[in-house]
Amino acid sequence: MLSNLESLLFHEKKHLSFLKDNAGECTLFLKLDDDAFPLDKSCSITLVGNGVRHTIIGGTGSGAVNTHYQETIEEAFLSTGFINSATDWLDAYDKFKIDNDKDFVKSVKKEARKNHTIAAAFSMGKVPLEGNFSYTIKGDKEVAIYVLSRNGGEGSDRKLEKGDILLTDSEVKDILFLNREYKKFLLVLNVPGVIDLEPVLEVRNILLLSQLGSLTGEILVDIVLGKTNPSGKLSTTWARMNDYPYINTPIDRDECLYKEGIYVGYRYFSSKNIKTLFPFGFGLSYSKFEHKVLDVNNSGDTIRLKVNVNNISNYAGKEVIQTYLSHNGDKRAKYNLVAYIKTPVIEPHKDAIVELSFKLSDFPIYDTDKQAYVLEDGDYLISVGNSVDSLIPLAVISLDNEVTVRQVNNVFESPKFEDLKIESNIEYDISKLKHLKIDSYLIFIENTGYLLEKQTKFSDFINGLSTKQLALISMGDYKKGLTGLIGQSCSLIVGGAGETTLKVKGLDKALNMVDGPAGLRMKLEYIVNKHGEYPTTTDSIWEGIKPYIPGFLTYFLDPKRNQKKKGSKVIQSATALPIATAIAQSFNNDFALNCGRLVKEEMEIYGVDIWLAPGMNIHRSILCGRNFEYYSEDPLLSAFMASGITLAVQENPNKVVCLKHFAANNQETNRLNNNSGVSEKALREIYLSGFEKVVKTAKPKTIMSSYNLVDGIHSAEHRGLLIDILRCEWGYKGIVMTDWIKSGQVYNKHSIYPASCASKSIKNGVNLCMPGSKADVRDILRGIKKGVLSVEDLRENASKVVEFIHSIEK
Repeated sequence: MLSNLESLLFHEKKHLSFLKDNAGECTLFLKLDDDAFPLDKSCSITLVGNGVRHTIIGGTGSGAVNTHYQETIEEAFLSTGFINSATDWLDAYDKFKIDNDKDFVKSVKKEARKNHTIAAAFSMGKVPLEGNFSYTIKGDKEVAIYVLSRNGGEGSDRKLEKGDILLTDSEVKDILFLNREYKKFLLVLNVPGVIDLEPVLEVRNILLLSQLGSLTGEILVDIVLGKTNPSGKLSTTWARMNDYPYINTPIDRDECLYKEGIYVGYRYFSSKNIKTLFPFGFGLSYSKFEHKVLDVNNSGDTIRLKVNVNNISNYAGKEVIQTYLSHNGDKRAKYNLVAYIKTPVIEPHKDAIVELSFKLSDFPIYDTDKQAYVLEDGDYLISVGNSVDSLIPLAVISLDNEVTVRQVNNVFESPKFEDLKIESNIEYDISKLKHLKIDSYLIFIENTGYLLEKQTKFSDFINGLSTKQLALISMGDYKKGLTGLIGQSCSLIVGGAGETTLKVKGLDKALNMVDGPAGLRMKLEYIVNKHGEYPTTTDSIWEGIKPYIPGFLTYFLDPKRNQKKKGSKVIQSATALPIATAIAQSFNNDFALNCGRLVKEEMEIYGVDIWLAPGMNIHRSILCGRNFEYYSEDPLLSAFMASGITLAVQENPNKVVCLKHFAANNQETNRLNNNSGVSEKALREIYLSGFEKVVKTAKPKTIMSSYNLVDGIHSAEHRGLLIDILRCEWGYKGIVMTDWIKSGQVYNKHSIYPASCASKSIKNGVNLCMPGSKADVRDILRGIKKGVLSVEDLRENASKVVEFIHSIEK
């Protein structure tokens, strides 16, 4: 527990203390029997499940964090005085897991050979399916906790199979046995996203613990003992598997078609009137609340609500009030989140008054025919509740005329399908609701221009550079070997992801970049001597690919070989935050802000310039392996979380975030060459909406393009996305970098789309090709010869990069 942290660094103790006090807000009960929990003291328990000793604190890949402090759930319970009566079950499971993991490695190598690809690259993000483990559970039949864990990772999608999204037969059997035989039983979900709970819905108590970073185990113990009261809400809908619109469509290696259009997550289920298992915005705690709207009024198109929230339980806690907007017809989903607020702690049988507000003009539809953002005329319904399924109609807003909020240009190719359309009609008695009238002339109309001024004058330094030097400035400082592949192309920060170039004489400094978004991913320790810096610890990416590298090479690649070197030891222990999905489940903007401040402090301590986070793609599909890095299925919730983190980090003008992955990054299968086929309406209303809000309100200084194509064009080469929308429509002034790729790179030679390349990327809006490579240099020089890119284009781009580097003080 925290009392055991004396050996840790000061900032670690401080930041872990903050998370211990606050990360419980990210958790929620899906089901709760009032008579079972919390326990009044430590006791003998039957503690089983794959997550007890193999607790998952966060996903694999760039979202992982190397940290000194991490307790398993078993260690956390034992250190608090609990006695586990089922250690024999855990011992047997450990032996089973070793064999299961070996079989998995063999199967991945075989599959890689079949796909004519390198096993080390092919294995990225892949995690073994949970096996069918059968062992008798013994205990005193009083208190039992089953911890069910699943992992997610960059580079691989989740599977609708037993051992991943589906439970194994033995898991179902054991969970139902414990629920039936024990007086008090809690099923704990230590998972990155949705799993299928239908087979175990009879369980009385289900806690979505999620993955909370270093303190995952300790926070669970505090919840069980009532020291922490969960107050989170679902940021993604949990439904029956067959009710997801795409779930039975096999993942296509080349095409990911967004045929559902704007009907993503709760927008789909509510519009289709499909009852879900656990709706968006839902969550139970030890507290119970009632709420009453005291007032709703408007000033122009700004709507304000005042709500009284009453705690009717014996437990102090927090509640989340949510506001949704509706308009009948087939142009909007039935419900759309427009505002939310989390209450302060409300003591038992006390109340609190909270206020919410939103602007109607912030929630237009996109009309592809008119090439405009439009507010339809007629009636808008405002509803309030504590989940999308508990909404009570509150008021009606009447708009006298249709308003074109913003005239723009269509910039995306139309996909070869028609978006799903659902007639959303809500029946309500308008006479019993408060009526608000908005005059259309009061709504501000925004004009958009698409001409970017070209830079014509350059510094003497820029004018004196050769074409190759200009090319080098337009990319990262590339290294040899696997470092770029696994995101560790940085010499300025050991284990960092990359840096701007060090290869151009006269450019006196470079900026380093470190992965996120669950904290800073660096090498935990390294040795410094007169010959250089040598990492001595591994990380999850290395451990993941190590079994797929020929044995004779592992010695030369494994950082542990440097432990025998003489020199000074340096520690870079970062704090592992809750995964992004868990942060969003807090529905607490201040918590997100403080998580950003935590990262900012560690960036200052370790000299990190750019944090490659936050990630804020939409949870379109529960199958996306990278969902844990992203916040929600709702763009507004995602935007508030990412804005808080961005504003906090950039409170220090010399610390920078990189908003990612821009855009429509919702599939990891064949991720370098998979095409997201999505309509302009769906892109603008769902997948770009959150990015737009963050760009305009928090002003991130860098943005990362995604690997995938958007409507047939690589996102890094998409002028409409990176210039017309990002710079012209949104007014973005910062730097755009690619995700970590080199020109011509593909992992699957059978992909139908070509690889992206540096010359086209720079021509169409990218400033930095990361991590950089000789292939990028060749492609840029070749592109100039072929007229793809002009020397003036390259000079202007290099000038922007140099200005950006000099704007960050070391």
